[in-house]
Amino acid sequence: MTRRVLITLLVVLSCQESNAPSGPPPDVSGAWAFGQRLTAAGGLSCANRGTVTITQTASSFTATYAQTGQCTGPGGASDNSSSGDIADGRLTGPAVRFSIPGCSYSGTVVGDPPDGASGSVTCQISVGGPPVRFSGTWHVSHGAAAVSLTPSSAFLGTDATVPFTATAYDAAGNVLANRAIVWRSPNPTIATATNGDVHAIAPGFATITATSVPLLPLEDSVSGVAGVQVMTRAVSVAGGYLHTCAVLASATSVCWGAGFDGRLGNGTTDHPVETPRVVSGTFAQVSGGFQHSCGTTSTGSASCWGKELSGELGDGVSSATRLAPVPVSGSLSFASVSAGNSFSCGVTTTGAGYCWGTGMNGRLGNGGLADDSTPVPVNGGLTFATISTSRDAELQPVSDGFACGLTTTGTAYCWGRDGEGELGDNGSLDQRAPVPVAGGHTFATLSVGARHACAVTANGAAFCWGKGTSGQLGNGAAAGSNVPVPVSAGGGGGGLVFSAIAAGGAHTCGVTTGGDAYCWGGNGLGQLGTGVFAPDFSPPQTTPVAVIGGLKFVALGAGVAHTCGITTVGVIYCWGRGMDGQLGSGGVANKAAPAPVLVP
Repeated sequence: MTRRVLITLLVVLSCQESNAPSGPPPDVSGAWAFGQRLTAAGGLSCANRGTVTITQTASSFTATYAQTGQCTGPGGASDNSSSGDIADGRLTGPAVRFSIPGCSYSGTVVGDPPDGASGSVTCQISVGGPPVRFSGTWHVSHGAAAVSLTPSSAFLGTDATVPFTATAYDAAGNVLANRAIVWRSPNPTIATATNGDVHAIAPGFATITATSVPLLPLEDSVSGVAGVQVMTRAVSVAGGYLHTCAVLASATSVCWGAGFDGRLGNGTTDHPVETPRVVSGTFAQVSGGFQHSCGTTSTGSASCWGKELSGELGDGVSSATRLAPVPVSGSLSFASVSAGNSFSCGVTTTGAGYCWGTGMNGRLGNGGLADDSTPVPVNGGLTFATISTSRDAELQPVSDGFACGLTTTGTAYCWGRDGEGELGDNGSLDQRAPVPVAGGHTFATLSVGARHACAVTANGAAFCWGKGTSGQLGNGAAAGSNVPVPVSAGGGGGGLVFSAIAAGGAHTCGVTTGGDAYCWGGNGLGQLGTGVFAPDFSPPQTTPVAVIGGLKFVALGAGVAHTCGITTVGVIYCWGRGMDGQLGSGGVANKAAPAPVLVP
């Protein structure tokens, strides 16, 4: 046939007790699952599934139905989904008859009490021409009418395994317990499914199918599906001023967001870059600064890229624009680097601290104020585990800046600008060399924001210091402090126990030992991830609030007004300011809830 035929066919059911042709019929009112198949000359066929709900009075019944399916033929496929009513159902002993416009059904009820029915159907249907005769079979049962999967969709990083559950329901929506489920992935090169455990293998999209094995007479196999998007597993994530960078398990580094001045390291100045692009070179660790970024390789080589105003790329040049990574001068072997506002710092594999770029405020920590376009040692002979640098939130890349380092024994030191207590030394004077943070705390991790810093002790207590007018210190007050103050509910005592912390522009986020993310501080752009944007002039959020979505995180990174985290299954989610594409989920909208980053 050359014409496409669209046929809308309806299915109903009926049931009756016993084989005796006489006596009162059983009450078969209720919901049932059904299926039917029809064929016609010229290669036409239809297949439908759905539910039918019966109301019975003596030997008569009425019904309503809803079905999904399609008809196919030489002209292609047509949707055959529909719903409607049955008004003339009749039971005579085990025999059942009913009709709908154009179609007649007959069959037999089985079971005592009834658990199904089946029979034949004939139809005469005109679709813009002579009537077409269809014939086929139909059946109904109390078996599975639907199967749902939890979760219904998922984002997974490569090599992650996540348990899915499947639940079978009858036509009335009741759970069918103890149903055997057969799991299948039609895309096994992307993800496999074994007894409900879905394992991510390679980037791509996979459909996971769970099929309920028929248990009752006349029951169909019914399936449910879930979509799984697999992305390359993320290892680390770092927020810059208006951009974000990450390292993937494939030894690939990616950046996205504001591409001005080459800060994304992909050889272009494209802007905005709304999804991750590969950075030229292979890095084991990356950091995003104000207008530049830096990274280290697995062999200890450090490189930087982007806008160079005062030597912050460390390549021996004071001013330049580098669209791709350039090596940091010298023969030092770095374990990590941190890109700040017009300066950078790093820790060598032996624990020595070095900084380069603008020396204003003493942020290089070498005892002076001069700029330096190559690494200079941080004074004090300290052995560092990490150094974190500031990224100012007020578009002042040169005038303000400080850094803090954590020694291998857990002591925090800071240097540079101290106008708002950023150094945590109980003072307010800029320092050209490291000074110890007050309080005698032993910290396990540390993060520097725009004008505040935070750290977490070995027992999970969080402390912050510096500017606090937006509530970013998390101690319940919208005021700054030049000494560490405890984050409310942080550490022990039934409160929040943190494993990591990330300080942003005017907000802070932390992840607990249980993987839950909490944020506090400014939320005008959704950077707290609570699902709402704070209205203008609303009181600041001065204590931790949970990030919505139920995700479990292992690491966080904060930009000036956005936050990103890596989940336990290796997927990056970001939230907050997105106007420059820094959320990586496609588009430039601000988002108040975590959205997955579209990692290649």
